[in-house]
Amino acid sequence: IVLEETKGNLEYNKIKKVQIKENKANNSLIVSVEDENIAQARIENNELIITGKKLGTTKITLSSSETKNYSSASTEYIVTIIKASNKIVLSSTSGTYTYPNSGTFSITSNPSGGKLSCTTSNKNVAECTISGNTVTVKPGTTKGSATLTITSEATTNYNAGKAVYAVTTEQGKLSYTANGYEGTYNGNSHGITVTSSGATITYSTDGTNYSSTNPTLTNVGEMVVYYKINTPGPGYLEKTGSKKIVITKADGKVTPPTAKTLKYTGNVQELVNAGSSTTGQIQYKVGTKGTYSTKI
Repeated sequence: IVLEETKGNLEYNKIKKVQIKENKANNSLIVSVEDENIAQARIENNELIITGKKLGTTKITLSSSETKNYSSASTEYIVTIIKASNKIVLSSTSGTYTYPNSGTFSITSNPSGGKLSCTTSNKNVAECTISGNTVTVKPGTTKGSATLTITSEATTNYNAGKAVYAVTTEQGKLSYTANGYEGTYNGNSHGITVTSSGATITYSTDGTNYSSTNPTLTNVGEMVVYYKINTPGPGYLEKTGSKKIVITKADGKVTPPTAKTLKYTGNVQELVNAGSSTTGQIQYKVGTKGTYSTKI
């Protein structure tokens, strides 16, 4: 009885096939295992099929009984069961996260059941924690890329296993509102309105020189006001923009003069009570051929 090899290693809980190259008697072979706690064996399709059950070394004997033309024969195979590799499988291998929002992915396979842990290549970019089979990714304050390494500790029958996850982080986007002003002249000053919780807002009329003073416009015209929202802390993108103040002419209001009831006094008297206007001066004249004057 000749085998393709007479000894070999086999990982725990795996199967190995060894070809039977020669069996001159061409009769049924009998298989016996010295320690079936370590390995089990059978013959199928002219192959010795071995299953690893426990770490250790044992002897497998193949024997054939005597026939008319051949004496009984036997051969041995020495198998050593070694620790199996532990392939960690993740639900995904990469992801993008925006500060300060955390996210998760799963460990879908950990054959050994070994204790799991997670480490990061850059804590400023991202950190990670594990609960059960769920990995939580917490983006840091620095935009960039980092590698997370998920490790399963070695066990009695398995080597340590690991898998890597590529994480990319983006800076957070500030929540804010910005509105300009458009209206008619009313004598009051008007400016733009910018709000953002926890942030510092500065203003500029040239886009270069900023201060905390919000510029205003009172008279008819237009003004562009630039704003800058300074982040409340690291991890956020600074936001800049501009809004416009537009004040248009208001409709004028005129109160016409009213007639007076006069009595002769011998003195010069005004013929009417003066009118008023929000847009200019009222002028007066007597008859159709007179000359306009601001005097009554």
